[in-house]
Amino acid sequence: LRVKCHALINHHIFTNLILVFIILSSISLAAEDPVRAHSPRNHILGYFDYAFTSIFTVEILLKMTVFGGFLHKGSFLRNWFNLLDVLVVGVSLISFGMQ
Repeated sequence: LRVKCHALINHHIFTNLILVFIILSSISLAAEDPVRAHSPRNHILGYFDYAFTSIFTVEILLKMTVFGGFLHKGSFLRNWFNLLDVLVVGVSLISFGMQ
């Protein structure tokens, strides 16, 4: 399983797709209307937010499967940028749970 996950996350198409989803997620955050919180546009963008968070959660789970959590050198959570990714996705998941 770890070998297959490693091949998947190191494939150039997977990496490029994640970058595209990061860009699309950033665009959707910029497109939200802060004045009218319950506008139709914000509701649609909320659904996209669910999709992006799901995709980023799967990415983190795959990478943690490959590199391990935090117990050994080179583990996923020993990198500060990966910790930031987990924090952002975790806060998003918590906010979904609170709604």
